[in-house]
Amino acid sequence: MQRSIEFSLENEIFRESVRRFFESEVVPHYEEWEKVRMVSREIWRKCGDMGLLLPWLEEKYGGRAYNVLFIAEKII
Repeated sequence: MQRSIEFSLENEIFRESVRRFFESEVVPHYEEWEKVRMVSREIWRKCGDMGLLLPWLEEKYGGRAYNVLFIAEKII
């Protein structure tokens, strides 16, 4: 399948770091979180530190100020 958006090197680096983060920090705990129906507070903090929460929020409020296209590129 061909992508309609070409990713920049920055996009690819970000995507790979998110992929590694989820493999090491989320996947090992997923079953337990499903059992207790709650994700740990620690993982939310780590996601925030990586800029994964509210990425469109202005930097002065703690976000990364990504524009909509940048966010879409990160998700695809």
